Amino acid sequence: RFSPKSFSLSGAYDLGNGFSLSSNLSSSQRAPTFYELFANGVHVASGAYEVGDLNLGLERAKAVDLGLHWKQGDAKWSVQVYQTRFSNYIALDASGRSIDEVNEEGELESVPEYLYRGVRARMHGVELEGRQPLARLAGWDLTLGTTIDLVRGTNRDTGEPLPRLAPVRGSLSLQAESGPWLLQAEVRGAMRQDRVPALDTPTAGYGILRLNIARHFDIGNLDAMWYVKLDNLA
Repeated sequence: RFSPKSFSLSGAYDLGNGFSLSSNLSSSQRAPTFYELFANGVHVASGAYEVGDLNLGLERAKAVDLGLHWKQGDAKWSVQVYQTRFSNYIALDASGRSIDEVNEEGELESVPEYLYRGVRARMHGVELEGRQPLARLAGWDLTLGTTIDLVRGTNRDTGEPLPRLAPVRGSLSLQAESGPWLLQAEVRGAMRQDRVPALDTPTAGYGILRLNIARHFDIGNLDAMWYVKLDNLA
């Protein structure tokens, strides 16, 4: 049984000319999930032997963030910086040991062991998001969109990076609308993640291309949309 409690206070200030500031202070608690408590076996997707901890307490954090926003018509941009300090962060750390398990082929396989445990931690990062209409082209309304996010986490007990955090990620999209038609192309990318604990391994960067074609229909009193989405092309 857990009784987590959370509190937050936020505010915004209009600077004029489309600019505004926002800030948020929060104190939050999170109950551990069932697998953080009871896991005891191979996680098939990650190929790791995960072990939970029945004695895990609430995850506790205090956070502050500050944002600068600009909006003019359909154009809007925002950048946000934040820092979160955890008195107890539930991390999945490599133990340095290996466990021998029989795999689906009936063969003995050695997999690394990972333990859920509470540590003192700190995270900070920045998020950028933008949407900018472009000049109309051949009857199509064009909109450019972009996102960037970066997070850094540190185990305050050991000074090592926190495990399994996202690398620097970003996206660039172009959307075209004409009447009932909508076309969208998006490229998402992530940099190589070298900032990992000593017992973990870095992961390579990657890129993903997505395409979306959609058309709106009015069928009687119903508003319908048909679409085709193509994900992870190339």
